[in-house]
Amino acid sequence: LVGQAATPASVASAPQQFVVLPFEYVDRHIFVKVEDSNLGTLRLMVDTGWEVTTLAFSSASKGKIRNNMTDRFYTGEGFGSGKSKMLGHIQISLHSGNSNLLDQDALVFEDAAVMLSPQWQMDGVLGWDFFQHWCVRLRYGARQMEISPPQNCAAPAEKHETLKMQWTPQGLLMPATLTLADDHVLKLQLMLDTGNDTTLFLHPQLRSAAGLSNEAS
Repeated sequence: LVGQAATPASVASAPQQFVVLPFEYVDRHIFVKVEDSNLGTLRLMVDTGWEVTTLAFSSASKGKIRNNMTDRFYTGEGFGSGKSKMLGHIQISLHSGNSNLLDQDALVFEDAAVMLSPQWQMDGVLGWDFFQHWCVRLRYGARQMEISPPQNCAAPAEKHETLKMQWTPQGLLMPATLTLADDHVLKLQLMLDTGNDTTLFLHPQLRSAAGLSNEAS
């Protein structure tokens, strides 16, 4: 999987060559370790479907949390309408070795909203705002995430397919056609979400279009 930034990197000093982060693949989720100048080592879930990089309160509490709540609240997959669990913002400076990766504000949520499974022992989520600024290559076989400036992004040498997608502030959208078992055809916009452990997850509003009952099962 290779993703190229829609805009030049502007949130950190661009590394001169590839930065390679080993990742763990646990329960169909990707985890990387990065360093923060004030918070130390952070274990973050790589989630292109999570709009803004977020830290759990227990991890962010080592630094200075600003609890200014004047802006819109967030949910894990964009802006939501439910009760906010956001506790504030914190300035982060993520790096790997001498390479800066992300200098900006992160959101701080209650632990329960971020640590979706106690077994993952994660400090937060590396969200879509990170991927908008870099060329990122996920090598699942080697368990590596390669990061480089957009101007150094090139197609992989090995055989590959190029998919037409749309870059948006909320995530990466892919037009797709889904043909159901009864030959019913749906035209969809699918979000590429590395944080979702289901291959295909459809919005409940599509139940009628898919010929399913609207009653909860």
